Amino acid sequence: MPSLRILAAKGTNLLLCAPNRPALRKRMTEATAVEAKTIHRLLEVDPKGGGFKRGDDKPLDCDLLVVDETSMVDVMLMQALMKAAPDKVRPFDRWRHRPAFLGLGPAKC
Repeated sequence: MPSLRILAAKGTNLLLCAPNRPALRKRMTEATAVEAKTIHRLLEVDPKGGGFKRGDDKPLDCDLLVVDETSMVDVMLMQALMKAAPDKVRPFDRWRHRPAFLGLGPAKC
């Protein structure tokens, strides 16, 4: 992830997240020196009202949103994350992974 370090040095507002903490420690924060959060923490869980504080009405502030382990994110959580993503952010999965919970494995390119 050296390219993320270059983008951060150029002032790109990066947000890094993953569905669980081990992915954060091993793959993201250590590799990029940019703090990564769990998706739930990034979306700011609302314990009183349920759901998340981040969404259409309060989008995330970023130029680039990097999500590791996307195949491990369920549909509802990914929907909440995409609602909270700024309009300029577009989904991209280099490896075209299918969600792991479907048990289908990676898509053929």
